[in-house]
Amino acid sequence: MFGKWLGSTIGMIAMTIFATSVVAAPANAKGHPLSADERQRLSTILHQADGDFRNDVMPFWTRATWDNQYGGFSTDVDRRGNPRMGSDKFLIMNARMIWTLAAAHEYGVTDKGYLALAGKGVKFLTSKMWDDVNGGFYMTVKADGTPDDTRKFTYSQGFVIYALAEYARVAHDKDALHWAEKTYETLKAMAGDGDLGFHEDFDQQWHPLPDSLGVGGVKSGKTLNTHMHMMETLTALADANPKYKGELARVTDLLLAKVIDHEHGCAMEPFDWDWHPIPDGKGRMSTFYGHNVEMAWLLADAWRALGRDRSKIKTVYCGLIDNALKYGYDNERGGIAGIGPYDKPVVDDPRYAGDIRQKEWWEQAEAMVAFSEAFEWTHDPKYLTALEKQWGWIWTHQIDHEDGDWFTEVAWDTGAPLTMDKGMGGWKVCYHNGRSLMRTSTALRSILK
Repeated sequence: MFGKWLGSTIGMIAMTIFATSVVAAPANAKGHPLSADERQRLSTILHQADGDFRNDVMPFWTRATWDNQYGGFSTDVDRRGNPRMGSDKFLIMNARMIWTLAAAHEYGVTDKGYLALAGKGVKFLTSKMWDDVNGGFYMTVKADGTPDDTRKFTYSQGFVIYALAEYARVAHDKDALHWAEKTYETLKAMAGDGDLGFHEDFDQQWHPLPDSLGVGGVKSGKTLNTHMHMMETLTALADANPKYKGELARVTDLLLAKVIDHEHGCAMEPFDWDWHPIPDGKGRMSTFYGHNVEMAWLLADAWRALGRDRSKIKTVYCGLIDNALKYGYDNERGGIAGIGPYDKPVVDDPRYAGDIRQKEWWEQAEAMVAFSEAFEWTHDPKYLTALEKQWGWIWTHQIDHEDGDWFTEVAWDTGAPLTMDKGMGGWKVCYHNGRSLMRTSTALRSILK
């Protein structure tokens, strides 16, 4: 297995990378000077992260999830990545598989057939999951492609656009881009709310639903979750077709105007239909630390796609990450909480005691991107400390070195796995951790130049 392979080679390869990088750039001239010991540690993290992506996460999720009989990705898998027979196929997860496969090809893994597999996924989505009568994509289909959950959510439609736009750009596929644009125009027509973004929750015929998918346990309204991912979606679409920059600017500027608590630096969640903050599903006024760190780097990506001066959002960018570090981070062991108060440490607030029993994989992955890219940008040593401690937690506890991929949930303090299967009922795949490993590796290469 990957862990055994790494154990026998890491010392030699890491030291080789270290020696080469020291010659190339003895110090970070723009800010915090990296010591030889820091360079060695970051070189080791780079080797581990890149290796985990290439030799563990991607092989795990491509070995058996493609359904050779009916098509589509079966993502409800056990600890070893074996799909459970007859399980539904999820729109969001099939889209995320397509995105990650296309991104992996662009990242440089070009000899595994990932782009071709992504293309097969596109054909399954557009032939089996599109609603020819009402427009939009079904939430789930049965194993054979028969429609099952026919609801329509802005969140799920957005991820299809995200995947199709990425695949279209990487594969130079005009038909896939046409589908991405068609889906966005349908979504805008059926769910658009003008300058206030999007309504989010609908049945098959696009009639509004009462409950929110973006934040469970609350009435349907507006969520940072959905609109942040629409910013992500429109960044990919604008990269594929610049005519969508105006749409990206509209959503990006809306988020900056409505969700940021500038006093505390965090993003609030959730909101009513007019963007007034409301309590979460347990009646608490909360922030979602995982979304804070994810939004930071997604915002920077959107700013880049818009051709705007990145320095204009540096305060917001750092504020989102700093709030999570100050109130949601496990400073003793590494790892980030999902949800908590925006003005005090989550470990000190008894209202969130049930929320810090575990650390989930996706928040850990997004924090790793935020910390590595924040250090690359700012050269602030607090981000270097955070990324090293964060990776130490992930490498030691979140990654399953025996059977592959990352554990979905591990205990907050000990890191013991709380969930042995890797599919999270079909809702996990390789999007968060795969993307994190690619972006972290890219940031570290830049830092070590």
